Amino acid sequence: MNHDTPDGAEGLFRPQLQAAMAVAGRLGEVLARQRAEQNEQLLRAEEAQRKQLQERFEAERAVMRTQLGAVQQPQFWESAKPEDIAAQYALAQQWERFDDMARLSREHIHDEIRTRYELTPEEYLKGQAAEVAGEAEPEVEAAATKRDAEREHAEAERQLVVVAAGDLQNNGLFIIEGVGGA
Repeated sequence: MNHDTPDGAEGLFRPQLQAAMAVAGRLGEVLARQRAEQNEQLLRAEEAQRKQLQERFEAERAVMRTQLGAVQQPQFWESAKPEDIAAQYALAQQWERFDDMARLSREHIHDEIRTRYELTPEEYLKGQAAEVAGEAEPEVEAAATKRDAEREHAEAERQLVVVAAGDLQNNGLFIIEGVGGA
């Protein structure tokens, strides 16, 4: 192959090449800017979602704390029905991994059941379940299903918060790597 160009052809080719390279450079800058803007938008959206989940979690925690606050009061124990005690115990169990007050409330409920009824919560709940099963088995199953769903929902939200935080961290590293490698 012969790479020699006739006279004057190089003079015409060079300005076109320079113009094409300038356009390619500008296009690269625009695409890099767009990619950076998209990354920023994703980060903002993920941060907003994380913040929304955290706010929801905190709101649900505040409701839980209000509800469990009752078990610390003697009046609760004087008028509590077995269903009330079981519901509070289930709520405390659901939240104890996330909140010290829930753990302390569960322990308090455990102590009150042992003191007042000379039973463990498990024995108490089994006895109540057997007693109620004869009266309204579908209602007990529905309540248990609802508690299980609420427990799974809370766990899923907690995991979503953890994943979102990890995504934010990973995206931050991606941007740093992308900037350094580009």
